[in-house]
Amino acid sequence: MKRWAKVLLVIAGLFVLAIVSIRLFVHANTFRPAIEKELSAALGRNVKLGDLRLAVLSGSLVAEDLIISDDPNFSAKPFLTAKEFRIGVSMKPLILAHELHLRSFQIESPQINIIRASNGAWNFSSIGRLASSKAGAAGDATAGTSKEAAPALADLSVSDVLVEDARVVLASLPAQEPPSVYEHVRMTAHDFSLTSKFPLEVSANLPADGLVGVTGQFGPINRRHGKKSSRRANLGETSGSRGGRISGFECGSVTRGGRRHACGVGRGETHR
Repeated sequence: MKRWAKVLLVIAGLFVLAIVSIRLFVHANTFRPAIEKELSAALGRNVKLGDLRLAVLSGSLVAEDLIISDDPNFSAKPFLTAKEFRIGVSMKPLILAHELHLRSFQIESPQINIIRASNGAWNFSSIGRLASSKAGAAGDATAGTSKEAAPALADLSVSDVLVEDARVVLASLPAQEPPSVYEHVRMTAHDFSLTSKFPLEVSANLPADGLVGVTGQFGPINRRHGKKSSRRANLGETSGSRGGRISGFECGSVTRGGRRHACGVGRGETHR
């Protein structure tokens, strides 16, 4: 065997040994309670993760399941469920000091349940709300629905948030018509922070065989009144849509078909 081939084999062997050693040294599941607590406090929702494993090459912790609870004033079912949740972490402090520094989030093929109450409130409006602010967003809170939560963090900041191939179900409360379903929803956010603006991009397939894209700025998130969080967006043109519905949200204005339109919380209609 040639000398260079032996060197490559030795390097490959050392690389594999290093990965195995790191995975044996770092027990990923020991970080699960800390991650659940941090995300629950930041979102103002109960967050549960499945078993964690360390993906050394991608520099991430991978959870087999992710469950984010809904606002109890809207539904007892989860707001979001996913089979895989990738949490980007800084490997050096994780390995050397067992310290957890979050860098990014990637959620694969989740189902997201969005509900709009008759008074115009949305179930996602209370995300990020401080634990001390538990007033019912839908106006029908009952005694005993408020639970003790972990102290809210001052901020949660990561470089990237990616949601891929999501299925979004949009319903009303009380139910007046069958829910609208949006497939293959993709959302990306960069320089995500609760205390500052961050760019947000969303694209989705419409129920009537169309396509819609939204880009804009979101934040900072108002930790006491979610409706007061700043939002500005541009709505891209749809393609192949025939009377498809799109979900609206509070913003300054949108651009559709080359013309600017004011928009607010509610639903919009597109016709091609």
